[in-house]
Amino acid sequence: MRHIQSLYAKFFLVILIFFVFPLSLLFFYGYHYLEAVMIQKIETITETNLEQMNSSIQRVIERSEQTANYLSTNTRLNELLRTYDRQIPIDVDYNYSSNRPSYINAYDYLQLASEVQGILSNYADNWLDSDCQMGLILNDGQFFTSWPSYNTDFEQLDTILSGGSEAGMFFTPTHDSFIRYDSHAWYFTFVRRIYNIENTKAPLALLVISTPMEVIEDIIR
Repeated sequence: MRHIQSLYAKFFLVILIFFVFPLSLLFFYGYHYLEAVMIQKIETITETNLEQMNSSIQRVIERSEQTANYLSTNTRLNELLRTYDRQIPIDVDYNYSSNRPSYINAYDYLQLASEVQGILSNYADNWLDSDCQMGLILNDGQFFTSWPSYNTDFEQLDTILSGGSEAGMFFTPTHDSFIRYDSHAWYFTFVRRIYNIENTKAPLALLVISTPMEVIEDIIR
């Protein structure tokens, strides 16, 4: 009986040494190896996603800058702005407005507004996200926009622009929408001054390109 027990003990010891211990070690190191591989893969995927997200956000920002660059060199827009600017009296007070000023007749104003808004809408449709908004503030405060300009909160707009750079080109911090009844709560805005292409020191208008933060949030999601 003792001999049989001794055989069982030896057999168990053999199984323990040659099977259980190696399998345990294999499982232990295999588990940690797989864990390290999975962590590395997750880090790689996360890094790739962050790079793609950063590139997508950068493209959104660059689109605003590129659109502003193209508009600033649009010869027809520049001609329209120059023609209007020459009609502004020297002593006129600056005042945000979307109504026709007294120094331009109704027909010329409607032609100007129609063509400027058409140019803005064309660039907005072809270069920007569909929810982006564009506006031009002329030297007397006259405001042409891609949205119904009478829905503009000019006090809010002035607050946003007053914190900008004197360099004539800047991005604003995120801000409440200055468009009344707007479904998008938050925007960031790119602002660029447009100059007379015949006299590059003479400003004609301030270009405002507003992008809803939802565009950035969608990229992050």
